[in-house]
Amino acid sequence: MNGALAGRADYLSLLTQRKALEEQVKASNARYLPRLSASGNYGAIGGSTDGINRTGAIQGTLSLTLFDQDRQGERRELDSRIRRVDDQIADLRLGIEQEIRQAMLNLESASVEVKVAQEALDLAQQELNLARDRFKDGLTNNIEVVTAQDSLARAQQNSIVAITRHSDAKAALALALGNTEKIYGPYLGVE
Repeated sequence: MNGALAGRADYLSLLTQRKALEEQVKASNARYLPRLSASGNYGAIGGSTDGINRTGAIQGTLSLTLFDQDRQGERRELDSRIRRVDDQIADLRLGIEQEIRQAMLNLESASVEVKVAQEALDLAQQELNLARDRFKDGLTNNIEVVTAQDSLARAQQNSIVAITRHSDAKAALALALGNTEKIYGPYLGVE
């Protein structure tokens, strides 16, 4: 399950949003720490180059925020946004689990369907062979052969549909697990 979460772009996007909100909380808290700043300048004054006097100044400033009502509202907003993203993450996690379970059930069902379709195809082929043998021996007319051919054609179509559903179920499982570009090969039988 964790591998599936790590491969899902939608899940990773929500995690990135949450980290960004956490950084905003840190920035908001840091904005209200005491600030110390220093500045200065140095230069020359005078009317001529003969009598230039040097001058300079250094200044230090300490700023403290004592009262700020905006900070509480900003913090509530950020907390609310974090809770909303956490809820989205939890919902998506459950959705991904459900997608994986559903894809696995569909794959299992499709595998059984392929097996049944193959058995029906084998049976239809046997019926056709028996009908041809009976027709060749003069025991029946060609209607039985035509009916057996029709049954074989339907069994072949059912087999194709079952194989297609099986391939679709494999692709759906690979998609549910995420990172489809890297892992689709084993699910589709392609190396």
